[in-house]
Amino acid sequence: GEPLLFARIKAVHEALPGAAPGEESRRLVDVTYRRFVHRGAALDPAAQQRLLAIHARIAELQQRQGRNTLEEESRLAVVVRSKTELAGLPADRIAAAKADAVARKLPDAWLIPVARPAVWPVLQHASSRDLRERVWRKWVGRGGNAGEFDSRPVLDELLRLRWEKARLLGFPSYAHWQTAELMIGTPEAAMALLDRHWKQVLSLTRTEL
Repeated sequence: GEPLLFARIKAVHEALPGAAPGEESRRLVDVTYRRFVHRGAALDPAAQQRLLAIHARIAELQQRQGRNTLEEESRLAVVVRSKTELAGLPADRIAAAKADAVARKLPDAWLIPVARPAVWPVLQHASSRDLRERVWRKWVGRGGNAGEFDSRPVLDELLRLRWEKARLLGFPSYAHWQTAELMIGTPEAAMALLDRHWKQVLSLTRTEL
């Protein structure tokens, strides 16, 4: 099983550099060992059991969040009472909005479902800033509305479990754990990179806006 495999990898790693014949082999041993440790192979049995429980609960919460988003998307919509509000939209999207309204027994209105195929054309083409804002707020607010499909408690628990996992594995935060095995190395380095890129494209972005 994996404990026996890790024990053998650990023994080879502790015997470096003599345990591996060349630079590439030593690098392979080191990377393999660190990946096992990164996943929790070096934890004591009780900590490993807790880590397994955390992983199971995180998977369950992620599935629930996904279901909440899909369920809410199927129910959320922006009702438009005047066709003039739809100025700028392609004719096929206006026709679809009318068909969606009729399907929901609102024959005198137009309906924009809060789903990507309906939302994006509005954000890209609608002349009405008010309509774009209403649609955008509904879109970004998915999962954050009180009721059966409210994902806020789900996300709260998910964040707490990710923090516990990181601390269990010896990291100050989940971001530190997640970036440790990536080329970027740390969340601070990732933020610095993003900040440099943002400054480089800021003037161009303002021009495009």
